[in-house]
Formats: sequence, C-alpha cells, structure tokens
Amino acid sequence: KNKRVKPVAVEYPSFDGLTIEGILYRPDEPNGMTILWPHGGPQKSERLKNRPLLQYLALNGYTIFAPNFRGSVGYGASFMKRVEGDWGVGPRLDCVSGMDWLIAEGLAEKGRIAVMGGSYGGYMSLLLSGRHPEYFCGTVDIFGISDLISYVEAAPETLKPLIVNLVGDPVGQREKLVAESPITYVEDMAGPMLIIHGKNDTRVRPEESERIVGRLRERGIPVQYILLEDEGHSFSKHDNEVRVYQEIKHFLDTLL
Repeated sequence: KNKRVKPVAVEYPSFDGLTIEGILYRPDEPNGMTILWPHGGPQKSERLKNRPLLQYLALNGYTIFAPNFRGSVGYGASFMKRVEGDWGVGPRLDCVSGMDWLIAEGLAEKGRIAVMGGSYGGYMSLLLSGRHPEYFCGTVDIFGISDLISYVEAAPETLKPLIVNLVGDPVGQREKLVAESPITYVEDMAGPMLIIHGKNDTRVRPEESERIVGRLRERGIPVQYILLEDEGHSFSKHDNEVRVYQEIKHFLDTLL
C-alpha cells in the first residue's frame, strides 16, 4: 500500500463550451466510489503534486476528481476573473459538467459520488449537495461557507470591499446571494454529512458550519460535526490533520 497513485490531467467541455482541466486519481483497485474535490480559493487550482489527503484516499480505492473550474489560476487572467461576482453558478456548473464527463467515461456512477472540499471548496460541496443531490451519496465540508450574506457581513472592514467584489453585495444583490447560498437548499441536501471547522477560524467563522449543522439536524439528515478547539482556517497541528483524515476515511467507508 505504499505505492503512490499518480494523478493525471484531463480536459472536458463545460456547459457553455469552455474547456475545463481537472486532476484525476485512478486507484489500481477502485472501490466503486468517486470523490469530487472542488478546490479552495476560489482563485487557486489543483495541480499534479502530492496532496496527502487525496493520495491517502486514492490508495484506499477512491477515484478522485478535482476540476479546475472557472476562476482557477494558471489558465490566464480572463479565466481567473470569471469567478468574480459569480461564486455559485459558473463554477458549480463546471463541476456538474465534470461529473457528467466522469459518468460518460465510466469513471463514476450517478448517486455513488461523494463531494468534499475545504473553504470555498466546502462552500461548493454544500451548494452542489443542495442543488444536485441526485449525484451524491454523501458530503464532507471542511471550514466551508454556508451563507454568503453572513459570510460577507462578518468580513473584517479592511477586507470587505474585496469580498464584496468577489462574492457580491449583501444589500444590493441580496437575492443573488440567497440563491447562491448553500443554506437556501438544506431541504434538498444529500446526506449523510461530515462537517469540520476550526473554533478559532476568523476567515470563515465556525457559525457558518454551526448554522447548517443545526438546520440539517432539524431536517433529520445524519450529520457528524467536528469542531477543532485549537485550529483556525487550516490545520496547524499534525495530530489534528491525521485525526481529520482518519475521520474522513471512516465516514466515506460507511458510504460504500
């Protein structure tokens, strides 16, 4: 089991004809489940480099697909700018087109996909789960945003103009932000869920996770919530990282 799964880059056409690149991990002995991993940022990207969590899961039989949806870096300035003011439509549909491509290629089965991501990727995982539940058998949200209005309103004053430019204005564009917020779609979300947050997270406050956990529990959707008492908006402690990876694998194994 110490052999690495070598990721490869693939391309597929999105809903509007835009070419999207994705990173694909194909295990030697696939276990029948595919993980969709929308990256954080959103203006970051997934690369052909070793990502311990994805490698760990691929070595355990999970096929993993990480689409570099519109807004990702490394594909030119205009591609990167496509996410500004469009957090919840274009990138989401790029992910859906990616899943349709995987299914057509025989690399995934509808209803046997788990969606998982951190920060913006956690937001996108929740949003996909609520908007397109027919694809998924479970969701993992790590430090994710559940409500764009509360997220923008809680931003530090120094960063607020930047966040408003990227996400939208909670006053002038309220309807749009409601429509692009995962919490709007709690009624339809694909459970079960694993939600993880750092108690000291100042970038995405733990209330973002607590609010959605409360709503999911009201609905009777199975949800496990892990609040890391000594973490912020990432893993600073190796023990926490190892624990979370093990919890994620255990959660995904229960979906098999």
